[in-house]
Amino acid sequence: LVTAEAPQGVFFLSLIEGGNFHLFAYAPLSLPLTRLTADAWDDITPAISPDGSLLAFSSRRNGYWDLYLLDLGGGGILRLTDTPEYDAAPSWSPDGALIAYESYVNGNLDIYYRSATDPGQAPFQLTQHSAADTSPAWQPILGRQIAFISNRSGESEVWIADLDQGGNVSDVSNNPRTVEAHPAWSPDGSKLAWASTEPDSGLTSLYVWDARNPEAPARWAGPGDWPVWQADNSIASRLPAPNQTYLTGYTTAGVITIPPMLLPGSLYGLSFGISSAALPGPFQAAAQVTPAAPFGAGTNPLPYIPSGRA
Repeated sequence: LVTAEAPQGVFFLSLIEGGNFHLFAYAPLSLPLTRLTADAWDDITPAISPDGSLLAFSSRRNGYWDLYLLDLGGGGILRLTDTPEYDAAPSWSPDGALIAYESYVNGNLDIYYRSATDPGQAPFQLTQHSAADTSPAWQPILGRQIAFISNRSGESEVWIADLDQGGNVSDVSNNPRTVEAHPAWSPDGSKLAWASTEPDSGLTSLYVWDARNPEAPARWAGPGDWPVWQADNSIASRLPAPNQTYLTGYTTAGVITIPPMLLPGSLYGLSFGISSAALPGPFQAAAQVTPAAPFGAGTNPLPYIPSGRA
């Protein structure tokens, strides 16, 4: 087992606990897994802002899925969208001014982007295809490309929309033998990682595509199915196992930075960034909440069942 020092920064996770998905923060060397929300609704797909001050996420606290912004310094929450449509999977532009997201409008999933500071501004529709377009990932340096998942080719592939070319799209994974999900750009914008599942075996691995050499095929990087890049260009990911979920991390050369860490529940959203917020300060109440167990174990012997079975 070869390990390296874990990169500094904070993970933000959406984990199921007590029947609902809540937001958590975790830093391998300085912050234990800390609950940020603990209410009776689902909060999913967190995304930390480029300056580390805000956490965008999707929640159905009002009865349907909308986008919200959580102030990591003060704990306040701003509602960003207010529609009956499903809005989720936010991704920030490099300057923090815009947020791309997936939205189910008129019976179809498409990619939109909107102002991150003015909830009243109308969104811009980036994709307009009859296929499902989901999971946007905004290129972090120049911000002129948005990667996303689409099944417009007949199965889920990684596509890139070029904003300098009117949103023209191109397929960069181009692998009809696998199903792709969750694209994520490296911090310098030169590489794109995604999860790739083989339908026959069900095995999921991470692949990395080099945007500087776009004709070269993506290369295998390691196990996992929800990649996020860390500050030193290593990758962290959800690592699924039968009835369990782990968080792990490693460099693209295979050096482990985070030995597999068992999570307390299923994960539906993972983000990593540098944040100077005083956690868990304003989140102290949520951090202390422990929900009641959803069931109790026991047996119920019945007199008519033979051999003492229960």
